[in-house]
Amino acid sequence: GMPAIELFPYEDTEKLIAGFSADEWETALGKSPAQGLEALRRILAERLNKENNLEGRQPLTKENIVITEGSQDGLDLLGWLVRGISDERPDRSNIVITQKPTYLGFMSAAGPYGCEVNPYDLDSLGGLQKLYDDLKTKRDNHEALPSLIYVMPTFGNPNGNVMSLEARKRLLEIANEFEIMIAEDNPYGALRYNEESYQPTLLELSKADKYDKVRVIYLGTVSKTFTPGMRIGWTVAPEGIIKKLIEYKKATAGGANPLKRRSQRLRNRYMKKFDFFPDNLGLYACTGCGRCIECCP
Repeated sequence: GMPAIELFPYEDTEKLIAGFSADEWETALGKSPAQGLEALRRILAERLNKENNLEGRQPLTKENIVITEGSQDGLDLLGWLVRGISDERPDRSNIVITQKPTYLGFMSAAGPYGCEVNPYDLDSLGGLQKLYDDLKTKRDNHEALPSLIYVMPTFGNPNGNVMSLEARKRLLEIANEFEIMIAEDNPYGALRYNEESYQPTLLELSKADKYDKVRVIYLGTVSKTFTPGMRIGWTVAPEGIIKKLIEYKKATAGGANPLKRRSQRLRNRYMKKFDFFPDNLGLYACTGCGRCIECCP
C-alpha cells in the first residue's frame, strides 16, 4: 500500500538535503557501487542487529547487505536467485512456496524467471502440516524440492495477518529439515502501533542452533516508513548469496542509479536523526483524517 501523501516529511527532507556538503554531492552524483553506499549498509547492519536481537549472536555486517531500488528490486533478485538454484541443482525445482494469499508484487517479479508459485496456508498449523506432508512425499519419491519459501509474516499483504510465534517456529523447522531457503519480506514491520502485535522476525529466530540448515533472506524498504519515491530497499543474506546478487546487479545494471545514491545519503542522515522512525512514528502517524484509504477505516 501507498502511504498517505499528506504524511510525507517535506520540511525535514528539504532541510536534510540543504545540509549536504560539496564533497557529499560530488560523491552522491558519481558512479555508485552495485552493493550500495557503504555508510548506509553499515548503519543498516547496526540497526537491524538491534531490531532483531543479533548483537550478541551472529551479528550482521555491511557485507550481508545489498541496497536495492525499493523492495521490488529485491523481489526481482529473488526470482533470479531461484532460477539459478534450480538450474544448478537437479534436486531443486523452479518452484516457490508462498502464503495463501501472497503479495502480487512477488508473483510479478518472479514470473519472468519462470518461477512457479505454490500457495499454502502458512499462517495456520494445519496449512504448515500440509506443506510438510507434501515436501516429505516429494523427498521420499526423489522429486525435486522447491528452491524457496517466500513469506510476509508481519502485516502480510494483502490480508494484514501476523503469523503467530508457533507458526513461525514450525515454518523454520520445516525449512531446516528440507534445507529450503526462506525469504522474509518485512516492509510493514516498523508500522505497528503497540507491542501486542510484535513477533520476532524469522531472521532473529533462525539464529537458534537448531535451525542450522536454514538460511533466511530478509527484505526491507523505506517506502512505507519514509517515502516510496526514495526507492530505497535492502536485501540481507549470507555473504555467499550477497556476492551472487552483486554480480547479477553488475551484469544487468552496472551499479545503482547515481541519483539514487543521493537518496541513500539522505537516508543515512535520516536514520541518524530519527533513529529509523519506530520510536518517532507518532510524528507522521495518521490521526484518522478519513481521507487516506491506507490507514483510515
